[in-house]
Amino acid sequence: APSVTLARLSVGASKRKVLVAAAEKGGEEGASTTAEPPVQQQPQDQAQAQAPPQPPSFEFSDADKPAAVFQTHASLDGMQAALAAVPTVLMYPIMALAVGAAGTGGFAAGRSLPVESSSRDAVAMCTAAAAGVAATYAAVQAKKKRDSASVIELYNAVVDLDAPYMLSETTVRDIGNRFGIDMRKTELDGLQRIYSAYLESLIPTGRTQLRGDEADNVLAFKEALGLSDEDAALPHIDVANRLFYVGLEARSKAQAFEQRLAFQRLVYVSQLVFGDQKASYLLPWRRIFNLSEAQLVVARRDNAKIIFKQEFEDRGGVLHADRHFLRSLRDRQLALRMTDETATEVVGEYARRHVEEHVLPALEAIRAAGKNKDVAALRAEVEYVLDYSAKMAQMANEADLVPGLGPVSIKGGDIAAGKRMRELRDMFKLWLNDMVTEAGEFSDELDEKARELQSILNLTSKDADSARDEVSAGLYRELLREEVTSRRIDAAASPAEALAMLRARSRMAEPAADALHEALFA
Repeated sequence: APSVTLARLSVGASKRKVLVAAAEKGGEEGASTTAEPPVQQQPQDQAQAQAPPQPPSFEFSDADKPAAVFQTHASLDGMQAALAAVPTVLMYPIMALAVGAAGTGGFAAGRSLPVESSSRDAVAMCTAAAAGVAATYAAVQAKKKRDSASVIELYNAVVDLDAPYMLSETTVRDIGNRFGIDMRKTELDGLQRIYSAYLESLIPTGRTQLRGDEADNVLAFKEALGLSDEDAALPHIDVANRLFYVGLEARSKAQAFEQRLAFQRLVYVSQLVFGDQKASYLLPWRRIFNLSEAQLVVARRDNAKIIFKQEFEDRGGVLHADRHFLRSLRDRQLALRMTDETATEVVGEYARRHVEEHVLPALEAIRAAGKNKDVAALRAEVEYVLDYSAKMAQMANEADLVPGLGPVSIKGGDIAAGKRMRELRDMFKLWLNDMVTEAGEFSDELDEKARELQSILNLTSKDADSARDEVSAGLYRELLREEVTSRRIDAAASPAEALAMLRARSRMAEPAADALHEALFA
């Protein structure tokens, strides 16, 4: 398993500071031309003597991310292990004894110096004070070194969990109590770096998309660590710096694009974690990275849209005309902080796709020649589509349901692209003809259904009207034949009134009917 780096990457931190300064001054152009500041080298012994003990860093390389984080235990160094083994109740007495012993030893050493007897006591006091100060400084540094071990203990506790977000406040408090500290006050920097490591591990790079639970997991982890919003905002900026910097240093446009996507995902997740109001001042994306408000809006919109669409895919990719289902989508939309406009777009897309899934079988049902057409299957699919569209229209104005509900249309889809419009017209005509033939009339209810189907199939007025006229003419001929063959028209008090009734039943226009009469009886 890849190991976690426990050394602070000072050069990388310097680069990020330079990047932030350059972005504040001149944006990406200035940042991309910023040279790396020279790092002065010091002798190893001198550097070790001057550097105070530091808490462990959990930064990791790109090759290790995200598999490395919270996968393997971090190790205490020799000094940390020795100091951590000392019980807290004995730590302060030992420190006091060490300071006292140093002062006593310093006083004794001062008395033994070859100085005049009149100055011996003063010299002894000075050496005792110097020894005491040195021992106090060493004790304080030892205490800091011991406290830093608590961060590693906490990191290892997270490694032992099935998932980092399962960490509890009790675990953090117990580890702090074991070292006699409040980690939220004494080891805030260490907590921030653990939080930063987890945050960065959750942000996918490349084409991998957010799952939708990242913000909830980050919030749970943040609450367990006891970080305030102000304290947690710093790791978000730090992770953004790393993603932004890696994007600027990418060797190819594809790699740079992948880092930009990761940066946008971080912006979106951060917005969910802190909320719109707090994120606006805790996370100054525009000032640090020279971004426009439009770019931030796009980042939030696109990622919310991707997650919202995934909700449909996880449920079979079907937009059910069910209030409970649509209400749950509304709740999810609000949780994702997605605008009504974007939700309307997604809902419309999945409603169209669902209708297309039933229109396609209807088209297949009428492809057979002559009487082999499966008219029953056609009618079943059309009735489902009409019922589905009616239900969606009925729920359109309910505020607790997801926006975008209303009458459905295949407009904008592949079927309505133009190549299959003739098939759609033939389907419309065959369904309408079968319905009026069965009913024996072109009723108002059937006329309304025909208009709804015309809208669903996105038929032009010309195509729909021509199909309706053909069906009306066919029905009128059939009704007229019955009247003539049965001689009911001869027995009618007014043949003109009888023909008017036939025109009404078939919705045949009078000029068209007259033209038909001339053709039939000329």
